[in-house]
Amino acid sequence: MIQNKRFSKHSFSLFLFIVIFSISGFAQNKQVQHLQQSWISYFNQSRLSKKWGIWDELQVKTHDHFTNQFSNTEATIGGIYYLTNNIKLVDGYTFVTTYPADGKTMNSYEHRSWQMIQLTTLKPKIKFTQWLRLEERFKSKIINNNTLGTGYDFSLRTRYNIFMQIPLGKKKYAPGHFSILTANELFLNFGGNTPINTFDQDRFFIGTFYHVNMHDNIQFGFTKVYQQLANKNNFKSLDVIKLSYFNNLDFSTKKVLKPRHT
Repeated sequence: MIQNKRFSKHSFSLFLFIVIFSISGFAQNKQVQHLQQSWISYFNQSRLSKKWGIWDELQVKTHDHFTNQFSNTEATIGGIYYLTNNIKLVDGYTFVTTYPADGKTMNSYEHRSWQMIQLTTLKPKIKFTQWLRLEERFKSKIINNNTLGTGYDFSLRTRYNIFMQIPLGKKKYAPGHFSILTANELFLNFGGNTPINTFDQDRFFIGTFYHVNMHDNIQFGFTKVYQQLANKNNFKSLDVIKLSYFNNLDFSTKKVLKPRHT
């Protein structure tokens, strides 16, 4: 019990540190573009056996004023390996389409392979989920606003996310009940064949989970994104309304029907 309490305190302290550290870098006077976006997502995790499962997701994001133009779409497929019920290893692939904006007239694309470890810790009054992800990114070469180059620019990025869920009411995580959510995800660039900034972006989320049934959840909330552009003094500040549907299925348990005696 003492170790569990210490872990909860350390996780919460780490969460606060990441939020403060990430936001503090924006206190200086910089050129910031402010946008308002909507993100709509579908996420599915299906456990096929004791050790293996499938991860897939679809995301659609607008560019500005919440409903003005599409910004990009993301389609993901991956495989899950369950080290334990609380620790997952994921190997995935995401295809990203970015639509014209800011003077551009053509679509650009990204092929992104990634690997992730995810740890979930369930406490009596709070649920912590943390994950660390490594991404290999192959992005379209852009010659100018109207022309794509041949081939792709390669870079690496790592992402660390810490997520806290607090159930409301006595029936925790039960259908028809809500949970309060808060999360922070830090993105860092490194390596690759093009000069990039180490800091990429930070995403802070606060919202709610509605438990539709034992395996489906609806997430609704607000995300604040700070993103550094190629010019180190230029940033994007995004105010995002986020709506997500989570579908978690478990096919690993098979019910054995007892023979009927007549």
